[in-house]
Amino acid sequence: MEEIDEVDPSWRVDGGNKRNSNSGNSFCIFTSNEVDEVDPSSPLNGGNKTDSNSGNSICVSTADETDEIDPSLTVSGGNTPSNGGNSIRIFTSDTLEWIDRQDVALAYRYRVSLRSKPRQSSFRVLALIFYEIPSTENEDERSLVPGMPTFAPWIAQTSQDGRSFVVGTNDEGGFIGGAICAERAAMVQFRFLPNFSVTKVVISTDSEDPITPGLLCREFLAGHPTVPWNTPVISVGCKCVNSQKKDEALLFQNGSSQSTSGECLDEGPTMALPTILTTLKELYPFPSPYTRLTANQSTMLGEKYSARASDHFETLVEADSKRLLELAILEARSNVSDLHPIQFGAAAIFDDGTIIMTRQSSALEYGCTLDAVSQLAPHFQDQNGTPLLLVQADQYGIAHAPFAPARAFLIEHGFANCQIVLHDAPVSDNDDDIFDIEKWTLKEVFVSELVPTPPAWTKGTVRE
Repeated sequence: MEEIDEVDPSWRVDGGNKRNSNSGNSFCIFTSNEVDEVDPSSPLNGGNKTDSNSGNSICVSTADETDEIDPSLTVSGGNTPSNGGNSIRIFTSDTLEWIDRQDVALAYRYRVSLRSKPRQSSFRVLALIFYEIPSTENEDERSLVPGMPTFAPWIAQTSQDGRSFVVGTNDEGGFIGGAICAERAAMVQFRFLPNFSVTKVVISTDSEDPITPGLLCREFLAGHPTVPWNTPVISVGCKCVNSQKKDEALLFQNGSSQSTSGECLDEGPTMALPTILTTLKELYPFPSPYTRLTANQSTMLGEKYSARASDHFETLVEADSKRLLELAILEARSNVSDLHPIQFGAAAIFDDGTIIMTRQSSALEYGCTLDAVSQLAPHFQDQNGTPLLLVQADQYGIAHAPFAPARAFLIEHGFANCQIVLHDAPVSDNDDDIFDIEKWTLKEVFVSELVPTPPAWTKGTVRE
């Protein structure tokens, strides 16, 4: 998009990386009232109507510029056959449906009610996850233990119109790698429910601009069959475009603790927070074929694939791709562990011809596991060579896109142009579809195609 050349470089979310013309993710924030012309019922568009589909950038359109913008314009996050492109509109929340505006306001109030901030980032994130429980004739069938409530009373929440939701917020200890995000904090509460389905995720943060869920949250949500792939994800900034107020000043006149009329948040139709409306499928393309499977199901799928792995292998054209896939498989097979039946290896080739291989280091506490690709980080940061191609595979020969920590590392540290060999498998809410190996393809994509609209430290966020 031509306007990107005029954007303040401090707004870039990709670290200034140049992109090949066929990869990357761009998006615009429209902050004018002219955004009302955008159809809120269709925020996602597979048409990829852009001048260029390269780069992870935020283009900020001012009120003067918005008049010239085609309201049907969307920005692509990469043209991928299985994902239909990642096109995301960004508009103001006053164009949302009434019920979504109410949910945004509720998330906003919950966030502002958090008087303490995380100890390291001083940055609050609040997630509301709405859900439904299938109706049953016997109320006890909803509970794991007959006679026990589905949720403890301090967890269960209900909106004014009777919809159920849980609340989660982020928190951090001294080691930032052990931080937990709001979406995951909310999701773990569902362990008390035997049967449910998520219907919506709403995110409110201390940023003036909307920030989409981070990679760990996207992967965690994607790993639960109870979260349909088309689940809407609404992210909002904290500063009202109409009043230029935020937080307490937006909630209450003059920052007092008593609500008064005339404030943006109390008058839903006038609330105009910068907003992203997307889906889980758009946010997390190319998930691992194992993403929604149990350990035993993953083993069954791996064994089924291994019987015909050679057919897929021959579809790779480039010799380097074949070589790296073979090496990654060997690394995975050399790393047998009792902690989990699936093991991973990774291999990368650099522009000087150097090849580096690593393997997953499993930990008894699963969250402390070091994934194979992340262990390539010291070599990627070596200034003596540029990584060109990367493969991660398991012992059965299935090629997987990097997992969340590695995706974040690659996109945030300037490796958007590195190519990835992976298996592109069906993305469906039906678990059986993933076992249809006939629909799988081995393909190469850019790192930038793995991370649509990456979260970033944006305008209006301040560390204390």
